[in-house]
Amino acid sequence: MHILIVDDHALLRAGIAALLRGTGEPVTVHEAGDAAHALALLREQPVELVLLDISMPPGQSGLVLLQELRALQPRLPVLMLSSHVSATYAQRALALGAAGYLVKHVQPAELRLALEAARAGRHHLSPEIAALLADGACPAPCAADPLAVLSGRQREVLRLIAQGLSTKEIARALGLSPKTVDIHRGHLMQRVGLHEIAGLTRLAVRTGLVPVEA
Repeated sequence: MHILIVDDHALLRAGIAALLRGTGEPVTVHEAGDAAHALALLREQPVELVLLDISMPPGQSGLVLLQELRALQPRLPVLMLSSHVSATYAQRALALGAAGYLVKHVQPAELRLALEAARAGRHHLSPEIAALLADGACPAPCAADPLAVLSGRQREVLRLIAQGLSTKEIARALGLSPKTVDIHRGHLMQRVGLHEIAGLTRLAVRTGLVPVEA
């Protein structure tokens, strides 16, 4: 998988490249330190994913570059990187077509999830960002589906949790082992940034995953 990292700090690019290689995915990493270099590289070298810093050199903007990248290659997934745990930045990035929003202290396991989601055409948000958006209206493109960060199986587990089923009951309903259900529950809690049953239930009700009377 060819991945382009766009960040004006060489040390941070090196760190992200090391994280990518540590995910276990076969990756070829390309680097650009500014918008002009990124656009020139994309015209010469096909890539399958871009990791783009939202804070670019003075006079540039990661969000502006995101628009240019989307215009140049509309189907190219772009994951935003930021040190800002900000719903506003995340909303703007998603509205402009970003495939996700990751905070810069992202761990290899989460980065792997983000890569998998991008390849599958889904969105991925760092847990801190997902939690912020879960508390309010989720902007385009996830307005129609605030649970876009979850896999189909994780949605099923969330629905059954919200309906009050125990781990054993969920396992029986889905034909899974209780241990597998626990794993899915842990992953979905991480992705939406909620770690209490009450919060998960409110999210499921608010998004229509379960009826209000459930």
